[in-house]
Amino acid sequence: MDVDTYIDTFDKEVRERLTQMRKLVRQEAPDAVESFTYALLGTS
Repeated sequence: MDVDTYIDTFDKEVRERLTQMRKLVRQEAPDAVESFTYALLGTS
Protein backbone atom coordinates (compact mmCIF):
# COMPACT_ATOMS: atom_id res chain seq x y z
CA MET A 1 0.00 0.00 0.00
CA ASP A 2 1.29 3.47 -0.79
CA VAL A 3 0.73 6.65 1.23
CA ASP A 4 -1.95 8.07 -1.07
CA THR A 5 -3.97 4.86 -0.88
CA TYR A 6 -3.64 4.83 2.90
CA ILE A 7 -4.84 8.44 3.23
CA ASP A 8 -7.78 7.70 0.92
CA THR A 9 -9.09 5.10 3.38
CA PHE A 10 -10.12 7.80 5.87
CA ASP A 11 -13.17 10.06 5.91
CA LYS A 12 -12.94 13.56 4.45
CA GLU A 13 -12.02 15.40 7.66
CA VAL A 14 -9.19 13.01 8.51
CA ARG A 15 -7.93 12.99 4.89
CA GLU A 16 -7.72 16.78 4.95
CA ARG A 17 -5.72 16.76 8.20
CA LEU A 18 -3.39 14.03 7.01
CA THR A 19 -2.84 15.90 3.76
CA GLN A 20 -2.00 19.08 5.68
CA MET A 21 0.44 17.19 7.90
CA ARG A 22 2.03 15.56 4.87
CA LYS A 23 2.47 18.94 3.20
CA LEU A 24 4.09 20.37 6.34
CA VAL A 25 6.52 17.45 6.62
CA ARG A 26 7.47 17.84 2.96
CA GLN A 27 8.13 21.57 3.50
CA GLU A 28 10.18 21.08 6.65
CA ALA A 29 12.03 17.94 5.55
CA PRO A 30 12.17 17.99 1.75
CA ASP A 31 14.79 15.23 1.62
CA ALA A 32 12.77 12.84 3.79
CA VAL A 33 11.62 9.62 2.16
CA GLU A 34 8.05 8.46 2.78
CA SER A 35 7.66 4.89 3.83
CA PHE A 36 5.01 2.46 4.95
CA THR A 37 6.01 -0.17 7.49
CA TYR A 38 3.85 -2.38 9.67
CA ALA A 39 0.82 -0.46 8.33
CA LEU A 40 2.21 2.76 9.83
CA LEU A 41 3.11 5.86 7.86
CA GLY A 42 6.53 7.37 8.48
CA THR A 43 9.43 9.31 7.07
CA SER A 44 13.15 8.81 7.28
